[in-house]
Amino acid sequence: MPPLRLAILGLGSMASAILQPLLEQTTPFSADAITATTRSEESAQKARKQFPKIKVITDNKIACEGADVVLIAYTLIICLSSQTNFP
Repeated sequence: MPPLRLAILGLGSMASAILQPLLEQTTPFSADAITATTRSEESAQKARKQFPKIKVITDNKIACEGADVVLIAYTLIICLSSQTNFP
């Protein structure tokens, strides 16, 4: 069975804490099947240095294409600020 493809939206502190054990242990996810996103190219470059075996990009839509599992790791404030019609 091929590894599951994982998209991590928002590779910050919380997602990094989840990702690290996934890369160190035997899981259904292999590093080459993990794509993570950050808000800026600058933070993506830092994440690529921290996690060189995974793909780090800045486009959530591209990260989700073909993913079997999507982990949304945004803080509530970021989620609420992106809602244009939030009451």
